[in-house]
Amino acid sequence: MGLFRKTTLEQESKANDWLSLFKLETIADLPLNRISLEQQRWTLLARALIKSPMLLILDEASQGLDDSQRPFQNDH
Repeated sequence: MGLFRKTTLEQESKANDWLSLFKLETIADLPLNRISLEQQRWTLLARALIKSPMLLILDEASQGLDDSQRPFQNDH
């Protein structure tokens, strides 16, 4: 949203909701390369989810996150 066309107020509101859900409001105006790896992962997840996909396949979704940030862990 907003890359080639100006975003609507509804689109901005939806983006802000996702940022809030992932607690990313404080970095909303920063370029992706200026935020931590953890914040980049959450930002990219929010970016994928904002379009309400029917299915989202995550390949190594917790790569780069420490144990406290991983909701599920492999025990093998």
